[in-house]
Amino acid sequence: MAWLNFTLPLTQELEVEKQARAIRNCDDIDELRCLAEQLFRMWCQQADLTAQLIHQVAGAEALLAQAGVAEPLDQEYLTWASAINPETWGS
Repeated sequence: MAWLNFTLPLTQELEVEKQARAIRNCDDIDELRCLAEQLFRMWCQQADLTAQLIHQVAGAEALLAQAGVAEPLDQEYLTWASAINPETWGS
């Protein structure tokens, strides 16, 4: 998936590092527990949202391929897409 960028812009990378260092230096166990709980809840929500978006993209790609608008899709990608979204791609 060439359209995904897995690197952060430098300003965001520096902000992440600043926050990570603040967490690393925190001695308050109750504050760390609260933060861990919040992060876990946010991660679960983000994971669900990401899965929904991947399914939407797969569905859009299926429609484009069926309409002949998109280039033919790589067989490895088709296998992966059908495994995660058999309703759209068929098994």
